Order: sequence, then C-alpha cells, then structure tokens
Amino acid sequence: MSTASLEKSRPTRTHWLITLYAGGGEFCDGYILSIIGVALPLLTADYHLNSFDSGVVGSASLVGMFAGGLIFGYVTDRVGRQKVYLFDIAAFILLSAAQFFVSDPWQLTVLRFLMGIAIGADFAIAGTIASEFAPRNSRGPLLVIMVTM
Repeated sequence: MSTASLEKSRPTRTHWLITLYAGGGEFCDGYILSIIGVALPLLTADYHLNSFDSGVVGSASLVGMFAGGLIFGYVTDRVGRQKVYLFDIAAFILLSAAQFFVSDPWQLTVLRFLMGIAIGADFAIAGTIASEFAPRNSRGPLLVIMVTM
C-alpha cells in the first residue's frame, strides 16, 4: 500500500487508540490544573497559608507548564516522542501520588511545579503524536476528539 493511499484511508483501531491515549493525557492535564482550585481552600486552612503563599501554590503548575513546553518540544525531537510521552505519563502518576505525602506547603509547590512541567511536555507531545499517525482525511476529527477529552 502506498503512502498516498494510507493518507486517504479510514482511521483504524490503532488510530483511535492513539487518539484516546493522547486524549487521556489531555484529560489528566485539565484535572491536574483544575483540582487545585478545589483543594486550595482546604490547604489554606490546614497549613495557615496567607494570600501570597496560596497564590504561589496555586500558580506553581502554570509556571511549570511554561518551562515544560519550552524544554520538551526540543527534547522530544531529539529523544523521540514515544519515550518522552511514556516518561511524561509516569511522571503524572508518581507526582500525583507524592502529593499525598507532603507535610509543608513548599513541598506541594515543588510537586505542582514539576507536574506543570509534565503538563507542558504533554501539550508539546500529545497532539503531535496523534496527528502524525492519523490519516490526513481523519486528522482534524481525531484531533478534535483528543482535545475535547
């Protein structure tokens, strides 16, 4: 089968799975970014945070996203998207679990910053992985599904 016919083919099960995996990463990004809004009032009371400290904890992941997007766009081109994406998903899991064990606000801030780096990496990787494997005629709809997740 030629490249031209592959580009015009219908999406296969593999294309759908890649889209769902990449969309799962996007879903995790949204959850990680938004859950701090629910948790921050409880953390403020438990750790007696002032408004500055609450702002630092709440924005640490956004600052990390900026760094992660800058760094991992380049890294994925050098190392490979699949390897970096697997590392990225493992980082989501490990850093999320590590939040259960924080005892000081600075520890949570560091973890949230590192999670932000993983989110920035995911933004640089997920859409690219999904689009490079999708047939040209299906690329738009598959990416819409991925981003909607």
